[in-house]
Amino acid sequence: MQMYDLAHLLPPSVWAEYGEEGLPALTGRILANVAGRKSDLPAPFVGAWVSFMREYGWDGADQLFVSSPRYADSPHLLVSKLGHNRRGGISNPADILKERVASRRRVMRAQEERGGRGSGGLFARCAGANLEKRNLHLDHLMWIRNAPKLRMARVTAAFRSALLAAQADLLAAGRLEAEGDVFHVSVQQLDAAIKESSFDLRAAVTPNRATYARAKSAKSCPMLIDSRGRILKPNLVEGEPGALVGAAISPGVASGRVRVCTCSTDPIAPGEVLVAIVTDPAWTPMFAGASAVVLQIGGALQHGALCAREYGEPGLGQGKPAVSGIDVMASLKTGMQVTVDGNTGIVRIDESLRRSFSRRLSDRDLQGVEA
Repeated sequence: MQMYDLAHLLPPSVWAEYGEEGLPALTGRILANVAGRKSDLPAPFVGAWVSFMREYGWDGADQLFVSSPRYADSPHLLVSKLGHNRRGGISNPADILKERVASRRRVMRAQEERGGRGSGGLFARCAGANLEKRNLHLDHLMWIRNAPKLRMARVTAAFRSALLAAQADLLAAGRLEAEGDVFHVSVQQLDAAIKESSFDLRAAVTPNRATYARAKSAKSCPMLIDSRGRILKPNLVEGEPGALVGAAISPGVASGRVRVCTCSTDPIAPGEVLVAIVTDPAWTPMFAGASAVVLQIGGALQHGALCAREYGEPGLGQGKPAVSGIDVMASLKTGMQVTVDGNTGIVRIDESLRRSFSRRLSDRDLQGVEA
């Protein structure tokens, strides 16, 4: 909700001036206003930006990974999320919350009334009182479900800040080659390097950086590996031609053009179908305008499924094609027209990608796509 409010404090003319490709320049302009070098943005926005960073600067994608950037040290991530919230067709999450709360409390009251009626007398009154007490606990305590993770994320962000400070000193001394190298060594190696100037930190980084690069080049990760290192894959479900069969994790049916996203900062237009390997809380703003969701990995309790149901979007998890050896990410390309049936777990490819759609796609979208 804070992101939505912050995004709408910046005039539409500013967003229109920069567009998706100009967000880095917009980030620089915002930082210049915050630092006092410029004063060409609304004061309420600048003040709200400072307050947001003070309260949530520790947040970001993959919060529990110390190597993952945070809003405080990578503000372009926040600007990208604000852009998602500023596009047309995005409902105010505060309004959605009010509707959900009102609906939940109506159901609670109905339960209490049914529990209090029964056959009358003492037992009926006790049943009604117990339901009321339970509902009160749920209403006030369920929100703490995420509290431990958020606390851990704050600690991880503080640890990251210390590592970045150490990295800056080592880069200045020429003992590290590039930013991010500090995350390719262990804490023990870093401590040894700080204590002993003769410790070869670059030699420690090289093999780990190569392993990381090899892992990062993989398009997807195995979902199941046994004790012998074998990658286990489920048997594919037979489906009709032009359809992908997966698990239904959010009811409803919707059609739209596919937008394959590999990170939470990728652009997505209102009405497009969000296709991803897996999502986490950093992806949440992208769900607001998506017409449907298709995930490579995830069941009914995965983040993407919960968000899809919360936003009332039909979503699919563990999508599997009808042809052996082809996964969802390989089968769906940005620009395809599909229908997502969250009731049955089927994604139908209504229209394959053709060059006639290239007006809607960037050069990066068209790479590897045949005409």
